[in-house]
Amino acid sequence: MTSLDYDVVNAMIEAGPTALKTIRSAGFDPEMFEIDQCKEIFDFIKDFQSKFSDIPKRETVEDNFDDIGDAPLESLPFYLDKMKQREKFKVIATLNNQVANLLNVTDEKDFNEGIAKAEQAIRSASKELVTRYSNANTGDVMMMGDRLKEVYLEAKRSDGIIGIPTYFPSLTLQTRGFQGGHLYMFLAPEGTGKTFNLLLQAIAAIRAGKKVLIYTEEMTREELAVRFVSLYFKVPYGDVLDGKLSPEAEREYFDLLDTLHDQTVGASPVEFLVNQGGGVEGFDYIEEMAEEVQPDIIIIDNVYLYSKKGTDREALTEISNRAKRLAMKMHVPIVFCTQMNDKGDAFGSRAFGFDVTGRYQMVKDEFDDRMIFTNTKARDSEGGLTFEVVWDFLRMIFEEVIKK
Repeated sequence: MTSLDYDVVNAMIEAGPTALKTIRSAGFDPEMFEIDQCKEIFDFIKDFQSKFSDIPKRETVEDNFDDIGDAPLESLPFYLDKMKQREKFKVIATLNNQVANLLNVTDEKDFNEGIAKAEQAIRSASKELVTRYSNANTGDVMMMGDRLKEVYLEAKRSDGIIGIPTYFPSLTLQTRGFQGGHLYMFLAPEGTGKTFNLLLQAIAAIRAGKKVLIYTEEMTREELAVRFVSLYFKVPYGDVLDGKLSPEAEREYFDLLDTLHDQTVGASPVEFLVNQGGGVEGFDYIEEMAEEVQPDIIIIDNVYLYSKKGTDREALTEISNRAKRLAMKMHVPIVFCTQMNDKGDAFGSRAFGFDVTGRYQMVKDEFDDRMIFTNTKARDSEGGLTFEVVWDFLRMIFEEVIKK
């Protein structure tokens, strides 16, 4: 009897005590088995090692199962790699059928919507291929050579900016772009502009062709959208909020909104999630929608609101851990903000301290027209770096001051 499924279980038997470690390192999922008996043999081997700290002999397995096949010709990593290749083919084949069905329409509106859904399906399949079947997620460095070459060449082509570009040049250089699997935190006093900063980062991601998921528990979808659109088109936020645009500015604003609608029908680059459950339970909704939307970056507004008065460290620690797991699972960056108290400490900063890759403090200067960003935690870059940004709500100018 020869099949890839039987090759895997037989190679496990031959590998001995190191088999399950190799399985875990390769990121193998038992659901990859197509033959039920092979999955049962896998469970049997796993349970046996749990009880006796060893892999069962071939004779022991044969006593419990009919015809398990012959000893393998290759090593266990060889067959695990073949198994992952087979799973990749399944994903691609499914995607091919899905896209074909979505575009098999005659109506132009249905076709445009089909394209949008096809793009989302392609994005979802691409992430699945990377996060589930790429050697980059295995623990066996010897199997990662080709992927490491790709990582190096990507960094070479982009001058070291391997993540999603941020809104400010210095921030992009310090972080090398917001990178998949990492958390980035901004903290600032109340009313400073934390949410505006997050929206600026969202705009930078959209301009780089990325899809953004934004979650808030502090405001309605309309309030968030007004801020976003005002920043996106650089329309005075206060005048939009008060309904005091000049007639000419109002016409231009409406034309811009119509253009934005026409450009994003069926394929919006940003998704707003608002007030769903709250607290730790609210993160369930973020995880659910992240799976559905398949964003390239997730942005969470005022994360301290997830706990009681921002002081429930246990709740915030759980959110921090779950955010890190979600970022790793989906291979996307998660960017969030929290509020700074009177002592200059962030609500929940200790809870998030171990999980965040970069932490930035935002403070207005003495003239209240510039924002000073200070990097208080950095990984793979120098900490303590600062940069200044013109922070002008009246003219909607938020530009970094480039020092000569």
